[in-house]
Amino acid sequence: MGNNIIHNITINMKEQKTRGVLLIGIGHSNYYRMAVVLAASIKVNEPDLPICFVTDNSIQIEHAHLFDCIVVPTEKSITQKGNTEYIKSKLFMYQFSPFDETIFLDVDQVMIDGRQLLPVFDALKDVDVTFSNTGPAGESIWADMAEVKSLYGDAPFWNFHSEFVYFKKCPVAKKYFDAAIKVYEQNKIKSATRFANATMADELAFQVAAMITGIYPHLANWLPNFWYDRDRSLATKYPYELEQYITYSIGGKLTPQRVKNNYNTLAKYYFAKLGLSHPYQVEDKINFLPERKMN
Repeated sequence: MGNNIIHNITINMKEQKTRGVLLIGIGHSNYYRMAVVLAASIKVNEPDLPICFVTDNSIQIEHAHLFDCIVVPTEKSITQKGNTEYIKSKLFMYQFSPFDETIFLDVDQVMIDGRQLLPVFDALKDVDVTFSNTGPAGESIWADMAEVKSLYGDAPFWNFHSEFVYFKKCPVAKKYFDAAIKVYEQNKIKSATRFANATMADELAFQVAAMITGIYPHLANWLPNFWYDRDRSLATKYPYELEQYITYSIGGKLTPQRVKNNYNTLAKYYFAKLGLSHPYQVEDKINFLPERKMN
């Protein structure tokens, strides 16, 4: 495998593809393990879709063959005013990705068996950047809306979910992600909720960047990924019954047992298909991440 430098980030890649998936797994080792499960689920359903993995543990990563490239995060992408803030790395997904078109996925989810990401690329071929979202919102869990509006004007405020993001390498997307980084690094929002020991939630930075740039998701209520806490009426269903979704998320500090069981079953299935052993099995984040005690 050759070594290449892209935006001062060291990358080991087999070959660069036009379309690919970007995963970030840094900090606790469970994030690396979740990333391996997600990568396995992608490779079973779409063997030729390349995956780029951002990790600070590239030497010790298990099953590294599942990843087509490995990116080492820059210090700027994980620190804020001298503090380590891993959530900040998501704001740098545009810089991390070596692909012309990228789908970014949080690693705490897994592909639903038989679902694919290539149709998403096809459907979004004329879109520059978009997020999983529930559309315009009158309030935010991440900050006081009145303060946000006083700082950034009365532009629409959308409720983004940053676990599923699509973007192209293009001026529009670069402008958008640059704005999000600036919002985070120059945080003016005194009411911003600290999330996972970070200055603010990455989603708040993304939401405000949309207000600043006027760049919003292509479609309101675009939800390609299932999250039990967003649609509790479907939380008792098995993944294969969730026909409108592509991925199945275990996001959150506490995961219901039924959701754990569904994820664990899929993880074991995908590992068995690839001849691998000992997949990650869900642990509540509140138990292994002290910073998630509060949110």
